[in-house]
Amino acid sequence: MGLGGKRSIYLWAIANPKPVKQIDGHKGDIYRVRFHPTKANRLLAADYTGVIHIWDTGSAKSLFTTRVANPPIYSAAYSSDGKQIVTGARDAKAYLIPVPANAQ
Repeated sequence: MGLGGKRSIYLWAIANPKPVKQIDGHKGDIYRVRFHPTKANRLLAADYTGVIHIWDTGSAKSLFTTRVANPPIYSAAYSSDGKQIVTGARDAKAYLIPVPANAQ
């Protein structure tokens, strides 16, 4: 399970009451966290400043970073194949973002 908060992402194993990993790197509060639809070690996180990271949960390294035009991001999700991200931001527009092959 993953949860975003004050600029950090916390990962839990369901059987453990405490986070097993913390991922840092966002400059704004994290609004959305989503796991990749087919790869458990990929995590999408979108923050208040409009920055999106795709993280490798094993290494806690960012594999991809981009920024939307009009932050904050209120919603973010992967496409069913994990090759695109769709976001919704303050301007009430949806943005479709291609995910590079190394981050899929």
